[in-house]
Amino acid sequence: GGISASRRRSSAASSARTGITEECQADNSCGAINTTAYTITSSTYVESGTISSTGVINVAAKAAVGTSALSVTLTPSWTGQTAVWSCTGAPIKYMPATCRG
Repeated sequence: GGISASRRRSSAASSARTGITEECQADNSCGAINTTAYTITSSTYVESGTISSTGVINVAAKAAVGTSALSVTLTPSWTGQTAVWSCTGAPIKYMPATCRG
């Protein structure tokens, strides 16, 4: 059993994504995110992470993941009712399941 490696890696951004979605809904916009409310900390798989004032989440993985080039960017767009997230990054096989389509 257990959680897959890709699931563990994505959890660093998952709670931030949830919080940012809730903040977008409360503000009726994703234009002024309180970035001090969210932290992406280094872990076994995560090297670093940042969150912009527009809610864009960037996460870089450690070489322990199997590649030193793994990065994930989650970008919210406001629909008028909720935040819809798009995801970019590489390599695709290590991306969170929601990014692989």
